Amino acid sequence: MGAICGAFALVAAHALLRQSEPPLSVLLPAGGVLLLGLALSLPIVGDEPIAEVTVVNEDEELKGRFRALREAYSVLEQRSKEDADMVAFVRADTPQAAAQAIRNATQASGAALFVPVDDRWELYGSAGTVSGELLESFTSRALQAHGASLLFAAGRAVGAVWTPEESRDGLAGLSEVLAARFADRLEVDTERKRRKAAEVRATLVEGGGSPDEVAQALALAIGADSVEFGVVGSSGTTSIGVFGPPCGLPGAMRHETGLGLPGWVAAGAPIVWIGDARNDRRLDGAAALRARASTIGLVPLASGRAYVWAAWHSVGAGRTSALSTMRAAEPVVTRWLTQAVGR
Repeated sequence: MGAICGAFALVAAHALLRQSEPPLSVLLPAGGVLLLGLALSLPIVGDEPIAEVTVVNEDEELKGRFRALREAYSVLEQRSKEDADMVAFVRADTPQAAAQAIRNATQASGAALFVPVDDRWELYGSAGTVSGELLESFTSRALQAHGASLLFAAGRAVGAVWTPEESRDGLAGLSEVLAARFADRLEVDTERKRRKAAEVRATLVEGGGSPDEVAQALALAIGADSVEFGVVGSSGTTSIGVFGPPCGLPGAMRHETGLGLPGWVAAGAPIVWIGDARNDRRLDGAAALRARASTIGLVPLASGRAYVWAAWHSVGAGRTSALSTMRAAEPVVTRWLTQAVGR
């Protein structure tokens, strides 16, 4: 605005003083003043700060929210699965079902549960692939050396759980729940087994029923699929009481002194316990598979004059309790032998 006024003043002064139109010599300087003033009045944009403009990408924002929701759902789904597996463990009505629940919870290829029996640990139940070495009884130190985790409740060990090494991280968050539930289940199982064993021992001691009925009572007490009582004579062995499908494996068992029950008698009729019949060198694995036998126990009775064997289709029989109950048949078998001699 000042440049316009200055140029106008030059032209007006000439017109008033000379009383004539301004010549080119006046107009040119006035135009120069005007141009110079206009140039100086323009703002210098190079020194002005440029405001930052944030561009919001709605697609990226939606994708981020979706990822967050998906992760939250995945966490909830995993927790729901773990809760379902724990419910399955609590509701499991067999040792094998309880082991399967642990296997599912840890996504392991196999799982095994152990319970304390006297001063040792015995297999309570298993599912999936379990090493044959774990089918025997252990001390606490030996069990832990195999990678099992002891479960404690009220300051005492109430159980132990084993899974393969690659899936043991899944047990970390389950130990407390497992210990509490295992303590409850162990107490119930112990009481039930105590009552059943008392009933069976009463039946065995009293000798009521036929040999087949006693064999059935024994099978129910120890959870066996097959049981057989037999006597040992000079010409071989004779079956006197049977329950369940025929097994045939005791007759095919290899001993250093011979094959089958005659070889067992020649070896001094020792107590035999085979926890993994399909992989034991004393048995033909194919024969064990055909017989659907996984565990076998053979106990001498009446000073070696008789025997009782039992077979289980599934792994998980408790060695100590089963052998103890099988030995409880001693009085009734002795009575049978005495009656047979009297006749």
